[in-house]
Amino acid sequence: MRLLFLTRNPRLYSMQRFQKACRDRGHDFATLDVTKTNIILHAQRPQLRHRGLPIDPDWADVVMPRIGTSVTGPGVT
Repeated sequence: MRLLFLTRNPRLYSMQRFQKACRDRGHDFATLDVTKTNIILHAQRPQLRHRGLPIDPDWADVVMPRIGTSVTGPGVT
């Protein structure tokens, strides 16, 4: 399984635990800065973009947003 985490800080303890669990179970994972990522919701073609560049939708099986209190406002708009 391939997991993509949208997080502000991949060095936080909770993210370290997610990453260890992924490694222990043989899953691939990546992290992207949630403040530099856009989710475009569209019925036929939803998109995920990082710094304006599209992310291949076939890369990740699961996208997990990890939005902290510092970016809650922008994260829910």
